[in-house]
Amino acid sequence: MNLTHPSTETLLAREIILSHGTNVASYQLVNDGITKWFNRDQTSVIGYVDHFGIRVVAGNPVCPRGKLPEVLKEFFSDCKLANKRPCFFAGIPPLLETSEEICASSRIAIGTQPCWNLAEWKQTITTHASLKEQLRRSRAKGVTIREYSTEEAENNPGLQSVLDSWLADRGLPPLHFLVEPQTLNYLVDRRTFVAEQNGEPIAFLNLCPIATRKGWLTEQFPRSPSAPNGTVELMLHTAALQLAEEEFEFLTMGLIPFSSTVMSSDLPKWLKALATWARAHGRRFYNFNGLENFKSKFHPHTWETVYAVVPEPKIKLIHIAAIAQAFADEPLPQSITKSLLRAVRQEYRWLARKDR
Repeated sequence: MNLTHPSTETLLAREIILSHGTNVASYQLVNDGITKWFNRDQTSVIGYVDHFGIRVVAGNPVCPRGKLPEVLKEFFSDCKLANKRPCFFAGIPPLLETSEEICASSRIAIGTQPCWNLAEWKQTITTHASLKEQLRRSRAKGVTIREYSTEEAENNPGLQSVLDSWLADRGLPPLHFLVEPQTLNYLVDRRTFVAEQNGEPIAFLNLCPIATRKGWLTEQFPRSPSAPNGTVELMLHTAALQLAEEEFEFLTMGLIPFSSTVMSSDLPKWLKALATWARAHGRRFYNFNGLENFKSKFHPHTWETVYAVVPEPKIKLIHIAAIAQAFADEPLPQSITKSLLRAVRQEYRWLARKDR
Protein backbone atom coordinates (compact mmCIF):
# COMPACT_ATOMS: atom_id res chain seq x y z
CA MET A 1 0.00 0.00 0.00
CA ASN A 2 1.48 3.35 -0.97
CA LEU A 3 -0.73 6.28 -0.08
CA THR A 4 1.97 8.67 1.07
CA HIS A 5 1.12 10.72 -2.02
CA PRO A 6 -2.56 9.90 -2.64
CA SER A 7 -3.95 10.02 -6.14
CA THR A 8 -6.56 12.49 -7.33
CA GLU A 9 -9.11 9.66 -7.20
CA THR A 10 -8.26 8.88 -3.58
CA LEU A 11 -8.53 12.54 -2.59
CA LEU A 12 -11.92 12.85 -4.29
CA ALA A 13 -13.14 9.64 -2.63
CA ARG A 14 -11.94 10.94 0.74
CA GLU A 15 -13.84 14.20 0.29
CA ILE A 16 -17.08 12.35 -0.53
CA ILE A 17 -16.60 9.88 2.35
CA LEU A 18 -16.04 12.63 4.90
CA SER A 19 -19.23 14.32 3.72
CA HIS A 20 -21.56 11.35 3.27
CA GLY A 21 -19.99 8.19 4.78
CA THR A 22 -22.53 6.19 6.80
CA ASN A 23 -21.35 2.60 6.59
CA VAL A 24 -18.66 1.79 9.15
CA ALA A 25 -16.47 0.53 6.29
CA SER A 26 -16.80 3.72 4.23
CA TYR A 27 -13.36 5.09 5.02
CA GLN A 28 -11.71 1.85 3.88
CA LEU A 29 -12.40 2.97 0.32
CA VAL A 30 -9.34 5.24 0.47
CA ASN A 31 -7.12 2.15 0.76
CA ASP A 32 -5.01 1.14 -2.18
CA GLY A 33 -6.22 -1.93 -4.09
CA ILE A 34 -9.88 -0.89 -4.06
CA THR A 35 -11.15 0.47 -7.37
CA LYS A 36 -13.06 3.72 -7.00
CA TRP A 37 -16.16 4.21 -9.17
CA PHE A 38 -17.66 7.71 -9.34
CA ASN A 39 -21.05 8.68 -10.70
CA ARG A 40 -21.25 11.13 -13.59
CA ASP A 41 -21.42 14.26 -11.45
CA GLN A 42 -18.71 12.92 -9.07
CA THR A 43 -20.79 13.40 -5.95
CA SER A 44 -20.84 9.69 -5.05
CA VAL A 45 -18.30 6.89 -4.82
CA ILE A 46 -18.44 3.10 -4.73
CA GLY A 47 -15.40 0.97 -3.94
CA TYR A 48 -15.06 -2.51 -5.40
CA VAL A 49 -12.81 -5.33 -6.60
CA ASP A 50 -13.56 -7.77 -9.44
CA HIS A 51 -13.23 -11.54 -9.06
CA PHE A 52 -14.81 -14.46 -10.93
CA GLY A 53 -17.11 -12.12 -12.85
CA ILE A 54 -18.46 -10.69 -9.57
CA ARG A 55 -17.99 -7.02 -8.68
CA VAL A 56 -17.57 -7.17 -4.89
CA VAL A 57 -18.59 -3.79 -3.46
CA ALA A 58 -17.10 -2.60 -0.18
CA GLY A 59 -20.03 -1.68 2.04
CA ASN A 60 -22.66 0.76 0.83
CA PRO A 61 -22.41 3.34 -1.94
CA VAL A 62 -21.32 6.65 -0.44
CA CYS A 63 -23.65 9.33 -1.74
CA PRO A 64 -25.75 12.34 -0.74
CA ARG A 65 -29.02 11.62 1.02
CA GLY A 66 -31.78 10.74 -1.44
CA LYS A 67 -29.46 9.87 -4.34
CA LEU A 68 -29.00 6.15 -3.62
CA PRO A 69 -31.53 4.81 -6.17
CA GLU A 70 -30.11 7.04 -8.89
CA VAL A 71 -26.51 6.08 -8.04
CA LEU A 72 -27.30 2.36 -7.95
CA LYS A 73 -29.07 2.54 -11.30
CA GLU A 74 -26.02 4.15 -12.90
CA PHE A 75 -23.63 1.71 -11.22
CA PHE A 76 -25.66 -1.34 -12.25
CA SER A 77 -25.69 -0.06 -15.82
CA ASP A 78 -21.89 0.21 -15.80
CA CYS A 79 -21.61 -3.28 -14.29
CA LYS A 80 -23.74 -4.66 -17.12
CA LEU A 81 -21.54 -2.98 -19.74
CA ALA A 82 -18.48 -4.53 -18.08
CA ASN A 83 -20.22 -7.93 -17.90
CA LYS A 84 -19.93 -7.99 -14.09
CA ARG A 85 -22.51 -9.00 -11.47
CA PRO A 86 -22.57 -6.76 -8.39
CA CYS A 87 -22.42 -8.12 -4.86
CA PHE A 88 -22.49 -5.76 -1.87
CA PHE A 89 -20.39 -7.02 1.04
CA ALA A 90 -21.01 -5.54 4.51
CA GLY A 91 -24.14 -3.75 3.36
CA ILE A 92 -26.41 -2.14 5.93
CA PRO A 93 -29.57 -0.04 5.67
CA PRO A 94 -30.37 2.20 3.81
CA LEU A 95 -28.93 0.03 1.01
CA LEU A 96 -31.55 -2.56 1.88
CA GLU A 97 -34.36 -0.01 1.85
CA THR A 98 -33.84 1.30 -1.68
CA SER A 99 -36.34 0.68 -4.45
CA GLU A 100 -37.06 -2.98 -5.14
CA GLU A 101 -36.69 -2.43 -8.88
CA ILE A 102 -33.06 -1.42 -8.44
CA CYS A 103 -31.97 -3.84 -5.73
CA ALA A 104 -34.43 -6.70 -6.01
CA SER A 105 -32.79 -8.66 -3.54
CA SER A 106 -31.26 -11.63 -2.11
CA ARG A 107 -29.46 -11.01 1.08
CA ILE A 108 -27.87 -13.04 3.82
CA ALA A 109 -26.61 -11.94 7.20
CA ILE A 110 -22.86 -12.48 7.21
CA GLY A 111 -22.02 -11.08 10.61
CA THR A 112 -22.71 -8.56 13.32
CA GLN A 113 -20.80 -5.56 14.58
CA PRO A 114 -20.76 -4.47 18.24
CA CYS A 115 -21.58 -0.80 18.87
CA TRP A 116 -21.30 1.55 21.82
CA ASN A 117 -22.82 4.86 22.81
CA LEU A 118 -19.68 6.74 23.83
CA ALA A 119 -21.55 8.77 26.45
CA GLU A 120 -22.23 5.50 28.30
CA TRP A 121 -18.82 3.85 27.75
CA LYS A 122 -17.23 4.77 31.10
CA GLN A 123 -20.13 3.50 33.18
CA THR A 124 -20.35 0.29 31.15
CA ILE A 125 -16.66 -0.56 31.54
CA THR A 126 -16.16 0.49 35.15
CA THR A 127 -19.12 -1.53 36.42
CA HIS A 128 -17.57 -4.83 35.29
CA ALA A 129 -14.94 -6.18 37.67
CA SER A 130 -13.11 -8.31 35.08
CA LEU A 131 -12.49 -5.32 32.81
CA LYS A 132 -11.42 -3.12 35.72
CA GLU A 133 -8.93 -5.81 36.70
CA GLN A 134 -7.50 -5.93 33.17
CA LEU A 135 -7.01 -2.18 33.22
CA ARG A 136 -5.37 -2.33 36.65
CA ARG A 137 -3.08 -5.17 35.61
CA SER A 138 -1.69 -3.37 32.55
CA ARG A 139 -1.17 -0.13 34.48
CA ALA A 140 0.66 -2.09 37.20
CA LYS A 141 3.04 -3.37 34.52
CA GLY A 142 3.92 0.21 33.60
CA VAL A 143 1.78 0.47 30.47
CA THR A 144 0.79 4.02 29.55
CA ILE A 145 -1.36 5.21 26.64
CA ARG A 146 -0.61 8.24 24.53
CA GLU A 147 -2.26 9.52 21.37
CA TYR A 148 0.30 10.14 18.63
CA SER A 149 -0.21 12.99 16.18
CA THR A 150 -0.50 12.07 12.51
CA GLU A 151 3.04 13.28 11.90
CA GLU A 152 4.42 11.25 14.81
CA ALA A 153 2.53 8.06 13.92
CA GLU A 154 2.86 8.05 10.15
CA ASN A 155 5.69 5.77 9.01
CA ASN A 156 6.83 5.42 12.63
CA PRO A 157 9.45 2.62 12.76
CA GLY A 158 8.45 1.60 16.30
CA LEU A 159 4.80 1.16 15.29
CA GLN A 160 5.83 -0.65 12.11
CA SER A 161 7.89 -3.06 14.21
CA VAL A 162 4.86 -3.78 16.42
CA LEU A 163 2.71 -4.36 13.33
CA ASP A 164 5.29 -6.63 11.67
CA SER A 165 5.67 -8.81 14.77
CA TRP A 166 1.90 -9.04 15.18
CA LEU A 167 1.32 -10.03 11.54
CA ALA A 168 4.08 -12.65 11.78
CA ASP A 169 2.19 -14.26 14.67
CA ARG A 170 -1.15 -14.57 12.83
CA GLY A 171 -2.49 -17.81 11.40
CA LEU A 172 -3.35 -16.19 8.08
CA PRO A 173 -1.30 -14.12 5.66
CA PRO A 174 -2.28 -10.43 5.87
CA LEU A 175 -5.82 -9.78 4.65
CA HIS A 176 -6.83 -6.83 2.47
CA PHE A 177 -9.98 -5.18 1.10
CA LEU A 178 -11.83 -4.01 4.25
CA VAL A 179 -9.13 -5.12 6.72
CA GLU A 180 -6.00 -3.62 5.19
CA PRO A 181 -3.26 -3.78 7.89
CA GLN A 182 -0.72 -1.54 6.18
CA THR A 183 -2.13 1.90 6.94
CA LEU A 184 0.81 3.53 8.73
CA ASN A 185 1.82 5.53 5.67
CA TYR A 186 -1.59 7.22 5.37
CA LEU A 187 -3.04 8.28 8.70
CA VAL A 188 -4.77 11.45 7.59
CA ASP A 189 -8.17 11.57 9.36
CA ARG A 190 -7.28 8.50 11.44
CA ARG A 191 -6.56 8.54 15.19
CA THR A 192 -3.66 6.53 16.65
CA PHE A 193 -3.45 5.62 20.34
CA VAL A 194 -0.21 3.93 21.40
CA ALA A 195 0.55 1.74 24.40
CA GLU A 196 4.08 2.33 25.67
CA GLN A 197 6.19 0.49 28.23
CA ASN A 198 9.51 1.94 29.32
CA GLY A 199 9.09 4.58 26.64
CA GLU A 200 8.77 2.05 23.79
CA PRO A 201 5.60 1.24 21.80
CA ILE A 202 4.23 -2.24 22.50
CA ALA A 203 0.79 -1.88 20.87
CA PHE A 204 -1.28 0.65 18.99
CA LEU A 205 -4.89 1.29 18.07
CA ASN A 206 -5.94 2.86 14.78
CA LEU A 207 -9.40 4.36 14.41
CA CYS A 208 -10.99 5.70 11.24
CA PRO A 209 -13.95 8.09 11.03
CA ILE A 210 -17.59 7.30 10.35
CA ALA A 211 -18.45 10.79 9.27
CA THR A 212 -22.23 11.05 9.35
CA ARG A 213 -22.62 9.07 12.57
CA LYS A 214 -20.19 11.18 14.64
CA GLY A 215 -18.36 7.96 15.23
CA TRP A 216 -15.23 5.86 14.87
CA LEU A 217 -14.29 2.33 13.81
CA THR A 218 -11.46 0.52 15.62
CA GLU A 219 -9.54 -0.41 12.50
CA GLN A 220 -6.82 -2.54 14.08
CA PHE A 221 -5.04 -3.01 17.41
CA PRO A 222 -1.72 -4.82 16.84
CA ARG A 223 0.37 -5.66 19.89
CA SER A 224 3.80 -7.15 20.39
CA PRO A 225 4.18 -10.60 22.01
CA SER A 226 5.63 -8.91 25.10
CA ALA A 227 2.58 -6.67 25.70
CA PRO A 228 1.13 -7.40 29.18
CA ASN A 229 -2.41 -8.68 29.59
CA GLY A 230 -4.87 -5.81 29.55
CA THR A 231 -2.84 -3.64 27.16
CA VAL A 232 -5.45 -3.64 24.40
CA GLU A 233 -8.25 -3.10 26.92
CA LEU A 234 -6.42 -0.05 28.31
CA MET A 235 -5.89 1.36 24.82
CA LEU A 236 -9.55 0.98 23.90
CA HIS A 237 -10.72 2.42 27.20
CA THR A 238 -8.42 5.44 26.94
CA ALA A 239 -9.41 6.12 23.33
CA ALA A 240 -13.14 5.79 24.06
CA LEU A 241 -12.93 8.19 27.01
CA GLN A 242 -11.07 10.73 24.87
CA LEU A 243 -13.61 10.48 22.05
CA ALA A 244 -16.49 10.84 24.51
CA GLU A 245 -14.84 13.94 25.97
CA GLU A 246 -14.72 15.38 22.44
CA GLU A 247 -18.48 14.70 22.16
CA PHE A 248 -18.31 11.95 19.58
CA GLU A 249 -21.28 9.62 19.90
CA PHE A 250 -20.62 6.23 18.33
CA LEU A 251 -17.93 3.53 18.44
CA THR A 252 -17.78 0.12 16.78
CA MET A 253 -15.15 -2.60 16.66
CA GLY A 254 -16.34 -3.70 13.24
CA LEU A 255 -17.56 -6.93 11.74
CA ILE A 256 -17.55 -10.32 13.46
CA PRO A 257 -18.05 -12.75 10.56
CA PHE A 258 -20.55 -15.56 11.18
CA SER A 259 -21.22 -14.45 14.74
CA SER A 260 -23.34 -16.65 16.98
CA THR A 261 -26.40 -14.47 16.28
CA VAL A 262 -26.00 -14.96 12.55
CA MET A 263 -25.42 -18.69 12.96
CA SER A 264 -28.81 -18.98 14.62
CA SER A 265 -30.52 -17.16 11.72
CA ASP A 266 -31.95 -18.59 8.52
CA LEU A 267 -28.76 -19.00 6.49
CA PRO A 268 -28.77 -21.20 3.39
CA LYS A 269 -27.94 -24.75 4.45
CA TRP A 270 -24.75 -24.92 2.39
CA LEU A 271 -23.48 -21.63 3.85
CA LYS A 272 -24.40 -22.59 7.42
CA ALA A 273 -22.47 -25.84 6.98
CA LEU A 274 -19.45 -23.95 5.65
CA ALA A 275 -19.61 -21.36 8.45
CA THR A 276 -20.07 -24.06 11.12
CA TRP A 277 -16.98 -25.88 9.86
CA ALA A 278 -15.00 -22.62 9.82
CA ARG A 279 -15.97 -21.75 13.39
CA ALA A 280 -15.24 -25.27 14.63
CA HIS A 281 -11.99 -25.97 12.78
CA GLY A 282 -10.71 -22.61 11.55
CA ARG A 283 -9.03 -21.43 14.75
CA ARG A 284 -5.61 -21.66 13.12
CA PHE A 285 -6.74 -19.40 10.30
CA TYR A 286 -9.33 -17.00 11.69
CA ASN A 287 -10.53 -17.36 15.25
CA PHE A 288 -14.23 -16.43 14.89
CA ASN A 289 -15.08 -17.53 18.44
CA GLY A 290 -12.12 -15.73 19.97
CA LEU A 291 -12.90 -12.53 18.09
CA GLU A 292 -16.52 -12.60 19.20
CA ASN A 293 -15.60 -13.34 22.82
CA PHE A 294 -13.04 -10.52 22.90
CA LYS A 295 -15.40 -7.89 21.52
CA SER A 296 -18.34 -9.11 23.59
CA LYS A 297 -16.48 -8.68 26.86
CA PHE A 298 -16.74 -4.90 26.44
CA HIS A 299 -20.52 -5.30 26.75
CA PRO A 300 -21.75 -3.64 23.53
CA HIS A 301 -24.84 -1.48 23.85
CA THR A 302 -26.21 -2.70 20.50
CA TRP A 303 -25.37 -5.15 17.74
CA GLU A 304 -25.84 -4.25 14.06
CA THR A 305 -26.41 -7.00 11.53
CA VAL A 306 -24.29 -6.80 8.38
CA TYR A 307 -25.33 -8.37 5.08
CA ALA A 308 -24.16 -9.57 1.73
CA VAL A 309 -26.67 -8.33 -0.88
CA VAL A 310 -27.04 -9.23 -4.55
CA PRO A 311 -29.66 -8.05 -7.06
CA GLU A 312 -30.33 -11.68 -8.04
CA PRO A 313 -32.83 -14.37 -7.00
CA LYS A 314 -30.36 -15.93 -4.54
CA ILE A 315 -26.79 -15.75 -3.33
CA LYS A 316 -24.60 -18.52 -4.70
CA LEU A 317 -21.26 -20.09 -3.87
CA ILE A 318 -19.59 -17.97 -6.59
CA HIS A 319 -20.51 -14.83 -4.64
CA ILE A 320 -18.93 -16.22 -1.46
CA ALA A 321 -15.81 -17.27 -3.41
CA ALA A 322 -15.51 -13.77 -4.88
CA ILE A 323 -15.84 -12.23 -1.41
CA ALA A 324 -13.16 -14.56 -0.05
CA GLN A 325 -10.87 -13.71 -2.96
CA ALA A 326 -11.37 -10.00 -2.31
CA PHE A 327 -9.59 -10.38 1.03
CA ALA A 328 -6.60 -12.25 -0.43
CA ASP A 329 -3.80 -10.71 -2.50
CA GLU A 330 -3.18 -13.80 -4.61
CA PRO A 331 -5.30 -16.49 -6.33
CA LEU A 332 -7.61 -18.21 -3.85
CA PRO A 333 -6.25 -21.80 -4.23
CA GLN A 334 -2.70 -20.51 -3.76
CA SER A 335 -3.79 -18.40 -0.77
CA ILE A 336 -5.51 -21.38 0.87
CA THR A 337 -2.42 -23.56 0.36
CA LYS A 338 -0.13 -20.92 1.85
CA SER A 339 -2.54 -20.46 4.75
CA LEU A 340 -2.43 -24.18 5.51
CA LEU A 341 1.38 -24.19 5.50
CA ARG A 342 1.48 -21.04 7.59
CA ALA A 343 -0.97 -22.56 10.05
CA VAL A 344 1.22 -25.63 10.50
CA ARG A 345 4.24 -23.42 11.22
CA GLN A 346 2.18 -21.29 13.63
CA GLU A 347 0.92 -24.36 15.47
CA TYR A 348 4.52 -25.54 15.88
CA ARG A 349 5.52 -22.15 17.33
CA TRP A 350 2.57 -22.23 19.78
CA LEU A 351 3.51 -25.75 20.91
CA ALA A 352 7.15 -24.73 21.29
CA ARG A 353 6.14 -21.85 23.58
CA LYS A 354 4.06 -24.19 25.76
CA ASP A 355 7.03 -26.54 26.19
CA ARG A 356 9.30 -23.81 27.54
